[in-house]
Amino acid sequence: MSLPAGPVNALRQGVVSLFTPLWNKVASIKKNLSEYSFQKDNTSFSAHNEELLQMTLENSLLKNEIVHLKNGIQQELRLLNQLTTIAEGNNKADDTAHLLKTRHRMELQNILSLQLKAIPARVIFRSPTIWSSSLWIDVGALTNESLQAEVIVKNSPVLIGTCVVGVIDYVGKEQSRVRLITDSGLNPSVRVLRTASEAPLIVEKIYNLIHLLEKQKNILANAKESDKLIRLLEKTALNLSSDSSGTYLAKGVLHGDSKPLWRTKRHALKGTCFNYDFADGEGPARSLHTNHSLSTSQDKRTTPIIKTGDLLVTTGMDGVFPPDLLVAQVTEVFPLKEGDYYYEISALPTAGNLDELSLLFVIPPMKYNPNY
Repeated sequence: MSLPAGPVNALRQGVVSLFTPLWNKVASIKKNLSEYSFQKDNTSFSAHNEELLQMTLENSLLKNEIVHLKNGIQQELRLLNQLTTIAEGNNKADDTAHLLKTRHRMELQNILSLQLKAIPARVIFRSPTIWSSSLWIDVGALTNESLQAEVIVKNSPVLIGTCVVGVIDYVGKEQSRVRLITDSGLNPSVRVLRTASEAPLIVEKIYNLIHLLEKQKNILANAKESDKLIRLLEKTALNLSSDSSGTYLAKGVLHGDSKPLWRTKRHALKGTCFNYDFADGEGPARSLHTNHSLSTSQDKRTTPIIKTGDLLVTTGMDGVFPPDLLVAQVTEVFPLKEGDYYYEISALPTAGNLDELSLLFVIPPMKYNPNY
């Protein structure tokens, strides 16, 4: 059909005008349906993503818990093995030299017994502004209530193995603050322990290596070789632990060299008042300048009372740390000045890298001992 343009345009306009409200309504409904579908999908995706993140976090926490429990069990097994080895060594010879070794074995046995009572604690916070001075751990007064024993109290020593890390100086309900040995306010009483093989330090290094091998068993070709190496290292450590021979010399005091802000590149310790002016159960007094014995003029053996490489262990005389805990290794002995009556030294902690502390052990506080 051929119709004039005017009537056709008028008809088209009328039809469009008639269906426009309906079209707008349909478009609005379509838009709402589309937005609802998108929001539903987005909500579903967000919920799924949140659930996945939560499961990942829980999995990570469980893995960390397993690692900490495993470390605690390995620590107890190591201590029990060392106690057995020391007990066997105490039943051998009966000469004077052996009695001296036996006394030191008994002191080491006391330390191991304290470690068996130790409470594992995780580092939960460490402020960058006082990084080298203190940190917080996740045990407190409630831990004592659950154990029915006073372990987490002020002045409870904090260790890694037999190495001193610090001491608790504040106890809260569920957390405690540890003052580190690198803090200038902590001053443990120490003395020189000179051994031919540096056995105590080697033992600590071996157990650190075992800990790393337990976490990285894929270093060697297969698991059997890793287990064999770990058993060999444990046997070596036990043999070295049974050898408690060593010479105790100069006594002094250590203190940290922590800066007030941020981390330090080196956890150096400063030592002062190191001399051997008075005889004790470990030997005669020695001259500060000649290193000769002061007890008799016939003894002309020269034994430096302190030198680079010597180990520093606690004496027990500060009333905080029990004796024979490893603290530091001497890195430098400063020359005597005119009028000096003691040496000053620099040392590094035997606990290793204090920037990476994660699992620590808190032992009961030292009780009064009339022998120190």
